[in-house]
Amino acid sequence: MFKIVVAFDKNKTIGYEGWMPWDIPEDLQHFKDVTLNSNIIMGTTTFNGLKKPLPKRVTYVLSSAPVSESENVKWISNLEEFINQYKDSDQVFYVCGGASIYKQFLPYTSEMIVSYVNGDWPSDTVFPEFNDEDFEISDLKEYTDFTVKSYKRIK
Repeated sequence: MFKIVVAFDKNKTIGYEGWMPWDIPEDLQHFKDVTLNSNIIMGTTTFNGLKKPLPKRVTYVLSSAPVSESENVKWISNLEEFINQYKDSDQVFYVCGGASIYKQFLPYTSEMIVSYVNGDWPSDTVFPEFNDEDFEISDLKEYTDFTVKSYKRIK
């Protein structure tokens, strides 16, 4: 099962110059709380933007080039095979970016956890378009600098 976890602003900005344009520790804590002790999926750019693999998570990196694997870092070399293997699984994978990865997994996502960041930020990367009618809001939490809406896919 795939769940997207993402933060974006009113223009669906998710990145600028290889990373998030905002620095909101409370949202990073929210991301950590959601993904801790879980599987996460990201592309090479997002993975390389990390100083090191995130602790207490297994990171799956979707890349056309081999990735140096370890106990906590796995390479996804064939997206179609990976999706077919896990889309109906009870095992949860949190899709964490970037834009291309979100777009490829969006049709197979059962849930989205979206942090709507206040403000209008510099952008060179945006979240892909999705049909709001495919999802219903299942939870809403207000924070000082952002609001988290959880969406479940309508069957």
